Amino acid sequence: MGTRYLQENQKLLYRQTIKAPKGFNSAPLRDQYVKKVNRKLLGLPINSLVWMHHEGAIRYDQEKFVEKKSRIETKFDKKIAATKKQSKINTLQYKRQQKVEAVNKKILNGNNFMQWGEVATIFDSASVSLSVDKIKNYLFTKGYFTGNVSFTTEEYKKRVSVVYKITPGRPYRYDTIFYLVPDQKVLSLLLKTKNISLLEKYDQYDQDKLNKERERIDVFLKDRGYYDFTRQYIEFAVDTGYTDDHGIALQIEIKNPSRRSSHQVFSVDSINFTTDAAVNAKDNMKRKSDVYRDITYNYFLNQYSKKILSQRVFIHRDSIYSRSKTFNTQRQLANLDIFKFININYDTSDGRFITNIFSSPLDRYSWSNEAGVTVTQGFPGPYFSTSFKKRNVFKGLEIIELNGRFGFEGVASATDATNFYKSTEAGVNGSIIFPQFLFPFKESKAYQLGKYNPRTRLLAGYTYTDRPEYQRSINTLSDTYTWENKRTTQYSFTLISLNVIRSTLDPAFDSLLIYLQENQGNNLRNSFKPSFVSSMIFGVTWNPNNYGNTERSSYYVRAQVETGGTLFNLALP
Repeated sequence: MGTRYLQENQKLLYRQTIKAPKGFNSAPLRDQYVKKVNRKLLGLPINSLVWMHHEGAIRYDQEKFVEKKSRIETKFDKKIAATKKQSKINTLQYKRQQKVEAVNKKILNGNNFMQWGEVATIFDSASVSLSVDKIKNYLFTKGYFTGNVSFTTEEYKKRVSVVYKITPGRPYRYDTIFYLVPDQKVLSLLLKTKNISLLEKYDQYDQDKLNKERERIDVFLKDRGYYDFTRQYIEFAVDTGYTDDHGIALQIEIKNPSRRSSHQVFSVDSINFTTDAAVNAKDNMKRKSDVYRDITYNYFLNQYSKKILSQRVFIHRDSIYSRSKTFNTQRQLANLDIFKFININYDTSDGRFITNIFSSPLDRYSWSNEAGVTVTQGFPGPYFSTSFKKRNVFKGLEIIELNGRFGFEGVASATDATNFYKSTEAGVNGSIIFPQFLFPFKESKAYQLGKYNPRTRLLAGYTYTDRPEYQRSINTLSDTYTWENKRTTQYSFTLISLNVIRSTLDPAFDSLLIYLQENQGNNLRNSFKPSFVSSMIFGVTWNPNNYGNTERSSYYVRAQVETGGTLFNLALP
């Protein structure tokens, strides 16, 4: 029990519950507790994590970790001082930082038992009162302006349970929503798109929705040329005093900038694209400039296809500023896997509005290796895989990838159950990825498709398996197209996948397969005959909440349809 670790006059906060009217969703209110009760083992009154923290605290010696940190710093400082090669210095500095941070964590938070465990939660009436205030504030933000919260406590053997009683009252709702916007152009835009507002008549007041509506209006106007618009121009005013029926008059005000009678719409005057920003060039080298489709490209070396890059730039001369098009340009250029970073900014000096795109190239060659242990059928065995990538192969932003894998493990023989043998598997794949569809599209159509992140992957592969019963080789050729229509939905279409399969059987295993076929009708033997397999594959991947965020819980859904023998079906009448 956690009470054994309490000091005199201390009591354990054992349980907190909420009592609310039937049908009222009280779950979000639990997040308003100032103090959380200690977690229990399988719901039983056993505070094992409190015990863990207590045992760790007994053995904790902070000075020991302070001294360890000093030794680590001294050790690495000597190694760094004795090293002349910069790459090795960087490695040592990284290792020093990692080890020092690990020790700092123990200096600040205690040893592992203390970090894994929990400090006993002490009952404190002041904290309970603060929890009451937080719950009241939360109710207010959800439209329960007259809500009330009280609490009662029960004590048993130095354990205190708290019950919060919620009396929310009747929520307030919007019965009038109107705009106060001096800028008539802005007002006209908002009124034309009023149907997409997050706020509707008779909705319950919700402060979170007001904040989301502020963000929506901000993005909406920035997508229509209002580059210097900010959320600070948007204010909400609420009036509940004109009616006794829990109604709200909501005023949405969009103020004008100081010393201006309206908001300015910005149009793009020119676009500059520097393809090798942050690249150290030789002293005698100067950047050159070329204009392609209204974009001025600046570079030391002319090594990237301006046609492909222009397909991924959705900002055009004489078009109004759009925040979404700016972000989509940045994202699609990054999807090419050619550049380290993409930075887009706007220059408003001299009364002009100039788009500047800066990118820095990734290394043209990259290599990665991986080794480990795997088990799929029998005893574990080691494996080794390697991957090589070459970028911008033909100066059209193509990428060549080579992947190889070799491993073996112990497996039971199908013909002799008393023996285990080594099973070896090796494979190599080579693919070339084009940042466009390899179709005879017109140039104008290719530019329209650029926003979908189109790619074509041509792949050739070879896989070899050596088992006690058989040896099998598979040669693969495929042509796959991928694209996306939203950031959360990706599509892939394998127009053709060809596989040539050859097998060599051990005589004893072949005899076993013949026996199974003749006596049991088992046609497993057919899967070892020489085969030519063709197929088409269409797949959809939906990833709604894991794009560019760090949510703790995420998921994706993938659906795939495959048809086999497609080539023969098309070729034969």
